[in-house]
Amino acid sequence: MADTRTITVEINTKEIIKPSSPTPPHLRVLTLSYFDQFAPDLYLSLVLFYTKIRDTRETSQRLKSSLSQVLTDFYPFSGGKQREHLC
Repeated sequence: MADTRTITVEINTKEIIKPSSPTPPHLRVLTLSYFDQFAPDLYLSLVLFYTKIRDTRETSQRLKSSLSQVLTDFYPFSGGKQREHLC
């Protein structure tokens, strides 16, 4: 029997979140394993679900700020160019 449940998603806004500061020099070289170098590119859509909150504007701003700070250390996820090195 097929599952007929559906979820309706409403997109309110789309934004590009940039890193809060430049990536430190010691994190600029990304060392990839052999597996990572030869694995096919994989792109995933991501949908996050949160419980209903009263102050959506403040919560949204906090999420954007925290993501911006994290992208400084994990620059490949921010869409930055990466240099590949063999392990």
